[in-house]
Amino acid sequence: MFQGPAPLPAVEPAPAPVVAEPVTPKSSLPEPLAIKPDALALFQPADLTKYEIVANGLRGLKTTLAQTKVTTAEEAATVQRVLAEAKRGFKTANETRLAQTKPHRDRESAINSQWAVLTRELEGVASVCGKVLLKWQSDERKRLFKAQEAARLAAAEAAERAKLARTRGEGQEEAEQAADCTALALNEATEAVEEMPRGIKTDSGTTSSVWRKTYKVVEEARVPHQYWSLDDRKIRQAIAAGVEAIDGLHIFEEETLRTVLR
Repeated sequence: MFQGPAPLPAVEPAPAPVVAEPVTPKSSLPEPLAIKPDALALFQPADLTKYEIVANGLRGLKTTLAQTKVTTAEEAATVQRVLAEAKRGFKTANETRLAQTKPHRDRESAINSQWAVLTRELEGVASVCGKVLLKWQSDERKRLFKAQEAARLAAAEAAERAKLARTRGEGQEEAEQAADCTALALNEATEAVEEMPRGIKTDSGTTSSVWRKTYKVVEEARVPHQYWSLDDRKIRQAIAAGVEAIDGLHIFEEETLRTVLR
């Protein structure tokens, strides 16, 4: 006999998802060769493998070198092998580093180049504004000094006329008043020079002029030697090209090593 729909099966609630804690990568190498976490996160597996191989090789080379005392040709040969392997490891490390950083350097170069489009233009606008403001301040300074000089001459002439008027006893009052007026004008002109603004202040900022010492070369041969610097690269290039004597320099031979890797 039909008893109605069968009861639904009981459904167990789904367990809450387990969120894994972020794991900070760690280097298997001991200090100081261990890769720092922030750098390790940027290493590709192949780069990490090369780093660990070179680092472990370095530890072996240092151990061998520390245990070797060169008293025989065989021991010297051991040191030569260490030298060659050190240079080989250096070459591998440097090539890997450059390959690993090239994408970042390319990105940095592209970003810098693009922003430089704006910064060059902005620097140009700022330079023009600076020249305009400096010229205005220079012209204003000249105008105030010129006004001060004119007021000084007028005051001197008025004072002389007042002196003559007192001597002659003619027009003394008018001359004294003229002298007072010109003296007042001189004081105002002097105060204007003393209070001359050194900059411009607006709601956008303040731009002020400052004085600093600088230089330009007017007679290069007379500049004292302590202010000259040698161009080491050019000197070495000249010596490599066969130059055997340079005034003021002692060119000599020194023994160095050259290692050819096989």
